[in-house]
Amino acid sequence: MKCPNDNSELVKEKYEGEVEIDKCEKCGGIWLDAGELEAIQELKVNDYREDLKEMSDHINEATALAKAKDTDLIDCPICGIEMERSEYGYCSQILIDSCTKGHGVWLDRHELMALEIFYEQSRIEAGKMRLGFIGSLLDFLRK
Repeated sequence: MKCPNDNSELVKEKYEGEVEIDKCEKCGGIWLDAGELEAIQELKVNDYREDLKEMSDHINEATALAKAKDTDLIDCPICGIEMERSEYGYCSQILIDSCTKGHGVWLDRHELMALEIFYEQSRIEAGKMRLGFIGSLLDFLRK
């Protein structure tokens, strides 16, 4: 399979020892077949707590997101049809290219790590919300 950015041959490798991905050694992009992004989302191998402590630079991230939206669309390495580009999860500030036929997604260099940090932050926030809800419910029941 060829890289949609630079036409280099993609190399198969195991990500976190679990999911087989196709990686471009030239540009660092990654092709994930259908279902692999979800499988990676479920893995909790890497610890991103230190990364989460750093304050996010929302202005530069928004600027980078706007610039990325203006770049040329790429073709799916499986079917050759132009992929669609959209922000993952509507609030991640990470653009991913998805095959409109459902073959998979293309992630540019560092986007997989950015997505994993986004997943970790989402898990932490969901846990806080659950704890807050349970605490409120217990307070209510004690009254």
